[in-house]
Amino acid sequence: MDISFDVYKQLKYFQGLDGIRALSAFMVISHHMEDKFLVFLDGKSGVSIFFVLSGFLITSLLIREEEENPKVSLRAFYIRRSFRIFPIYYCVLCIYCFLIFGFDIDILSNKRFELTNALPYYIFYMNEFMPFGTGAGFGHSWSLGIEEKFYLLWPLIGFVLLTKTNNNRLLWLIVFSITLVFMDIVLPNYHLGSYYMLLVGCMLAVVLSKKQSYEIIIRTITSTKGTYIVVTVFIITHLLKQYYDAIIILYPIAVALLIALVVTGNNKLTSFLDTSMLRFCGRISYGIYLLHVLSINAVQYVLKPGSENYLITTLTFIFSVLLSIVIAYILHNILERPFIMYGRKIAFKYAN
Repeated sequence: MDISFDVYKQLKYFQGLDGIRALSAFMVISHHMEDKFLVFLDGKSGVSIFFVLSGFLITSLLIREEEENPKVSLRAFYIRRSFRIFPIYYCVLCIYCFLIFGFDIDILSNKRFELTNALPYYIFYMNEFMPFGTGAGFGHSWSLGIEEKFYLLWPLIGFVLLTKTNNNRLLWLIVFSITLVFMDIVLPNYHLGSYYMLLVGCMLAVVLSKKQSYEIIIRTITSTKGTYIVVTVFIITHLLKQYYDAIIILYPIAVALLIALVVTGNNKLTSFLDTSMLRFCGRISYGIYLLHVLSINAVQYVLKPGSENYLITTLTFIFSVLLSIVIAYILHNILERPFIMYGRKIAFKYAN
């Protein structure tokens, strides 16, 4: 049974999205292994899915706040985001520094040089501007720099400037997205395509926030035929985008349609993504993402890569995932969750 618009508008937690987070994190783990696991799945696409998902979630929650209150509290938003993102990020960065600078091992000498050069980018959250190949094992954090700029700018632009000038938010998102696609072709080294993916998620949130467009979406994609079409389009674009550049533009749209299918309908896909294990992993996926390279390195130290043995590759993936989950869960309980709760408490004072 599909979710009605009135019910959808009251949702603060979207069923199935934690499952998408979890699977995306696992895809990224497979991509960063020395011997890629299920390489045809193009694991780096997990980051693209994260971007679309982030744009959708942030915009949806801001729209709900805007409808419930006279205006969106940017101060409260920034406080919540800061306490959500920074504590565990800097904790993991300190772990990297301790492991690389704290042990006098020859194999770490090059890592020390790389981390020394990269550290200013990491400390000031300018990860995406770090020169390629100097990440010292923490280079995957480039995507976090992108998201942080998005969290800083989009609420201000979308919920203060555009609101005050009474402009159509969806129209401006389309204009911004088209502009970013063309700019990414001219300036390919500035990750502008990543911002396009975030804005596609924002557009989905805006479309679903209006009753008329929400009901069109319901009628179009939540039928049995529509569900098969959405899933098929997602699979095809996912498998082909690594071979055809033009599909990279279409892929975030396919991801957005998949997200729309998950959040608007009670279907088998939503039920699968909302299983307890995937929901659990999705809730700690930020920690998994931050820590997964350390976990891969630890597992690969024991299970030597390069053998082209599929069993070894599979075991490396499984143990890397499990180790990432265990460490992320520990940090979630002793650091991440307490700071999130404290941030919400402070933000509540400013929002009221």
